Amino acid sequence: MGTIPPIASCRLLGPFTLSRDGAEVVLPRKAQALFALLSLQEGAPLTREIVVDMLWTASGPEQARLNLRQCLWSIRHRAGCNLVQAERQLLRLAENVAVDARDLRSLAGSQARPDMRRCADLYRGELLAGLDSISPRFDEWLTVERQRLRELAAAALRRSAEAQAAAGEFDVAVTAARHLVALDDLNEDAHRLLMRILGQAGRRAEALRQFELCKQTLRKELNIDPDAETGILAQSLREGSRVGSALLPPQQPVPVPSVPVPQPVERRQVTVMSCKLDGLARLASEAEPEESGTQIAAILSPLATLRVPEEPSIAVLPFRNLGPGSASDYFSDGIVEDIVVSLGGLPDLFVISRGSTLAFRGKALGPREVGHILGVRYIVGGSIRRSGKRLRVSCELCDAESGRNIWSDRMQVVLGDIFDLQDELVEHFVSHIAPHIRETELRRALRKRPDTLTAYDYTLQALDLLYPIEQKNFWQARVLLANAIEKEPKFAMPHAWLARWHNHRVGLGWSSAPASDSHEALRFASRAIELDRRNGLALAVCGHIKSFLFHDYDSALYDFDRALTVSPSGSLGWALSSATLSYLGLSTEAIRRAERALRLSPVDHGLFYYHSVLSLAHYSAGKYQEAVTWGRIAIGENPNYTSNLRYLAAAFAASNKQAEARKLTEVLKTLDPTLTLSSYGIARNPFRDPHQRNLHLEHLRQAGLQD
Repeated sequence: MGTIPPIASCRLLGPFTLSRDGAEVVLPRKAQALFALLSLQEGAPLTREIVVDMLWTASGPEQARLNLRQCLWSIRHRAGCNLVQAERQLLRLAENVAVDARDLRSLAGSQARPDMRRCADLYRGELLAGLDSISPRFDEWLTVERQRLRELAAAALRRSAEAQAAAGEFDVAVTAARHLVALDDLNEDAHRLLMRILGQAGRRAEALRQFELCKQTLRKELNIDPDAETGILAQSLREGSRVGSALLPPQQPVPVPSVPVPQPVERRQVTVMSCKLDGLARLASEAEPEESGTQIAAILSPLATLRVPEEPSIAVLPFRNLGPGSASDYFSDGIVEDIVVSLGGLPDLFVISRGSTLAFRGKALGPREVGHILGVRYIVGGSIRRSGKRLRVSCELCDAESGRNIWSDRMQVVLGDIFDLQDELVEHFVSHIAPHIRETELRRALRKRPDTLTAYDYTLQALDLLYPIEQKNFWQARVLLANAIEKEPKFAMPHAWLARWHNHRVGLGWSSAPASDSHEALRFASRAIELDRRNGLALAVCGHIKSFLFHDYDSALYDFDRALTVSPSGSLGWALSSATLSYLGLSTEAIRRAERALRLSPVDHGLFYYHSVLSLAHYSAGKYQEAVTWGRIAIGENPNYTSNLRYLAAAFAASNKQAEARKLTEVLKTLDPTLTLSSYGIARNPFRDPHQRNLHLEHLRQAGLQD
């Protein structure tokens, strides 16, 4: 009988990916972690207790078991089959799921050259790159497994390089040795191996350049010189001595690199995600590094007629490395990659893939030229300067039409964990780039004549009117969103915001027919998802509507899970999911998500909402003084948001500040005259736990709200 073909393929080395029948299966972070745990058990099952202890350490036993069940359901639902088999208390990965990390381990000991090459090729990056901070116990396990797989990959690269060199296949051997150096550029033994192979191949000049690179790296990072063996090898290369296979040392383990360095992207292998730019990717991949800015512009000029999309479009150029050598290139490339991915998760931005901007590395082109070539409205660029253990990273946002600088910022940081540092920089820049783009777009829309407005312009103007939370503006926002949908019926964004509009109408107490508005909210949110199933805004708004208006918390959590998976930088998704977790009494996670929303969007036009959500999370946790602090901040930003006033009044009452609570309730009654304890308790009290619902009503009663 032949081998059973795999029903799914999972990549754990590098960023997690799972595919089935050629289609990507997007899983939440905890599900990715569960996949990794089960994949590396060598076929042995794990008990549910071990999994719960590894992934949901901070949750109580009942909640942890519920989380595991939801995680298993999510995997089965998204994959369309049982990739994880549950046998009573045991969990195991289905046998016919192909996993690259398992293949790496099975091939690691082989002496066959094809197996060694395959083993080296499998290591595309560290295990579960970017998947950190799941739980303390999982992170400990992940650290050990990452080190183990790096060791296997390094050993395979070394064996492959030596075997290919011995067979006279020097090009392949050099590639393997270069990858070994890329794993840890402080590994002097790897530098020597590459020098020897280059010498054997008769490429002495390259071998000597590698020696100089090794020397510069060691002096810069460790303040030491290469050891005597490396110096002797370099001298023999200078004198033209033959570097033969006899000089290759016996096979020995390669030291484990402290920080894995992603393998560099080779020229002519650039790809592009957007089908609109296939031609640009092809031309960019043919551009030689030594070409001038004028030459690259000439090469790309046939694409200068690319139409600028209606929604704001942006390209992130490779960051300039201002330090000596190219040691920081991998780090700057990682920052650019993450900025592109983070901006690409925002539903109202058209983001050019990084593969289509690589051709501009080191080219003397201004933002207007690049914008004209790529057909985009905004350009992001930056630079990195490394000095010892410090990095200075600068970033700027330019208007490609005028060449004007819209925003710029810089950060100086001390090198620590390379991935934490990269995440910190990306979050900082993305949190400022997106709001400044929206502000510029709004000014652009306000200058247009009404007959030239696009669907995006209408939507943007609606949002500007929606968030002051004033009735006269609120109704006009509804008209603008309807105009946007009429202008472009298949544009998901106005549908999602119109759903949010109906949700606000009920929550603020302005609806004369709450049941009808609730169903309209769900209808528009569902339509937005139909139009764009990967729209994080639509998914998050739909989750909030199900939770707040219909108390369907389980479905809401599923929608939030999808929203944060496809749009991890969408601050509103984090804020809305925080509110739902507060309703469920999961206040610790609710606080964390509200704080993350604030970090992702510190200059958002709806900042009052994020502070209000943080106040709610603290109120849910019984931290009433903290709830008062954040609620007061939200009032200072927007005094008309009645949801914040309700929770703040309840927090005042719970803190025995009756005078402040009653004063706030009087303001609340003015803004929402129909609000009573009975009407609120029946339809709008969002807490699921009966005790929490009753406690909230009692706090509002103490604050002066009447039946």
